[in-house]
Amino acid sequence: MKKIYTKSEFTQLLKLKAIKMSKDRSLDKKAKDLISHADKYYYTHQTKFLGETSLNTPYDLMIFSEIMYNYKPNYVIELGTAWCGTTLFLSSIANIIGKCKIVGIDIYIPNDLIGRVKKYSSLNKNIILLKGSSSDEKIRDKILKIVKNKSKIMLIVDSSHDHNTVYNELNFYTKLMKKGSYLVCCDVADELGLKQNRNRKWGKGNNSYTALQLFLKENKKRFEYDKDINNKSLISLNKKGYYKVVG
Repeated sequence: MKKIYTKSEFTQLLKLKAIKMSKDRSLDKKAKDLISHADKYYYTHQTKFLGETSLNTPYDLMIFSEIMYNYKPNYVIELGTAWCGTTLFLSSIANIIGKCKIVGIDIYIPNDLIGRVKKYSSLNKNIILLKGSSSDEKIRDKILKIVKNKSKIMLIVDSSHDHNTVYNELNFYTKLMKKGSYLVCCDVADELGLKQNRNRKWGKGNNSYTALQLFLKENKKRFEYDKDINNKSLISLNKKGYYKVVG
């Protein structure tokens, strides 16, 4: 007969399977090959939420929702909103968990996009859009006024993926995060050479992953690698980019 699991039993089973999956080099290679091949067709740009493009895989969006549910952040700071598909998705999760604002920053937020976001009044109430560079002092001053003291923050680093930009973002924005916050460094897969089909100023040796590794080396005691999330991150551009703030 089929075994009936309790929730705790099934959760433990899934953790064990994820650990084994993370050690399956053949499967890992297939996943990397799939992502690299699919990037030719802008795979990560094909995801939409409420008609707006999200530059994340469907899997990573589900992981974002899992993190928000588990950690209950007061703010989600999204560095790089692009077409706001991810922003709207995060706001829908905020409606469920309550008391959470989504602060989206991007250098390009056209008025027609702002209008489309505003039409979803139940979601727009949670959203604060800031037009400008995440490195701009005026934008950072606005963030300081919004967040004020250290808060439970989920930080999604997803703007320009070159080493210097990401490193500087990590150094500034993580100072706003207290224990119990969560860091997501996106597109660390660039170091693996999975996205080769577009001409960008970042690539192997100069990307989110190299910046993250240097930052973590300098901040060892504050961040803990989230094994549970990273072990099961298969079709993901953020594998090895999920960290808990523990100090």
